Amino acid sequence: MLSSKIKGLLVDFDKTLGFMRIPHLEMYSQIAFSTGINLSSAELTAAMMVKPLTDTWSPWQTKRGIEHFDESKSEASYRELRREIAFSRLKEALKSLGFFEEDILRLAAEKISEAESDLSLYELYPDTAEFLRASEAQNIDLAIVSNHDWVLPEVLNHLGIAKYFKVIVTSARTGVRKPHPLIFDMALRDLSLESEQVVMIGDSMIDDIGGAKSAGIDAVLIDRTSRIMMNDVLCISTLSEIYAGGDYVN
Repeated sequence: MLSSKIKGLLVDFDKTLGFMRIPHLEMYSQIAFSTGINLSSAELTAAMMVKPLTDTWSPWQTKRGIEHFDESKSEASYRELRREIAFSRLKEALKSLGFFEEDILRLAAEKISEAESDLSLYELYPDTAEFLRASEAQNIDLAIVSNHDWVLPEVLNHLGIAKYFKVIVTSARTGVRKPHPLIFDMALRDLSLESEQVVMIGDSMIDDIGGAKSAGIDAVLIDRTSRIMMNDVLCISTLSEIYAGGDYVN
């Protein structure tokens, strides 16, 4: 599928290479319930879905995208940012349900931040290992470009795949979130490649496909549900399709 001029791949992590065993909103709901918020997981999840996640990041929104450079200066400052994001999401969701006890919400936010960095919660998709070995065999340089936690390098080590990646670019450490073009520029710089020499693979039309294209990078959407139909975007359902067939990605 890749043309001969492609020397590198930028790859998302969540829902592309791997996933959390407990879906993010379900994790929020379980932790909230355990701290004394008396709502069912379904009720809390439904309430949290009313407001998009991007709205929670609005204080850090700039013309180019979401930026949190100061908060990404250290793991401690980034962890505080994650606690604030979790607190804001819970507060907004529960406001409509008539619940607000700051101490309980702060405790829940702390536990959520801890869970996000729990290495044992992450798992790889069955086709990931084969894709990584094929990339290595074809001398394709790999970079992860992910809106992920500070501990993403440790997650990759825990899963046994860190050795395959020349570059790991995570929003937690760079201070910008996809689709901000700077996060893609950082990956290109660290790979020492030009935009026309790489392809982005990810599951988000906005963050991965839109972000990559705004940086002049071709992109492939991975849809493991096979439900998305896009006329102007190449879609795959497994990573193994990247090395199958002819030169479809220019």
